[in-house]
Amino acid sequence: SGDWSSDVCSSDLIPQNEATTYSLHNINDLLSLAFAENIALIALPVTSLEKCFFQLENRIAGEFIQKFVYYKIRLAFVGNIEKYTRNSKALTDFVYESNHGKACWFIENYAELEHKLKQELKN
Repeated sequence: SGDWSSDVCSSDLIPQNEATTYSLHNINDLLSLAFAENIALIALPVTSLEKCFFQLENRIAGEFIQKFVYYKIRLAFVGNIEKYTRNSKALTDFVYESNHGKACWFIENYAELEHKLKQELKN
């Protein structure tokens, strides 16, 4: 996996507790932590999200992401979501569009996050 943290500014990442499951119910805790630590980007493992997050029809993903966009805190969802995108063209399109923006990314691993951040610095 490599030591990606040495190349990514630590103030741009949030420490992860794998036991935490993030949802609309505790999103304010995450936002509060981001503000307290002056964090510009939060990297969340996809395994820390409620399974219903990936069902776009319930609008949870949209509401979740919108809160961070409103407060200008970027999100990176890290991990393989193929089991969700495989059966959902809408989710596949949503991920594609998100990944072409700057506010929210769905990425495979932390090395990919590091690469995207380095590419931004070059531009």
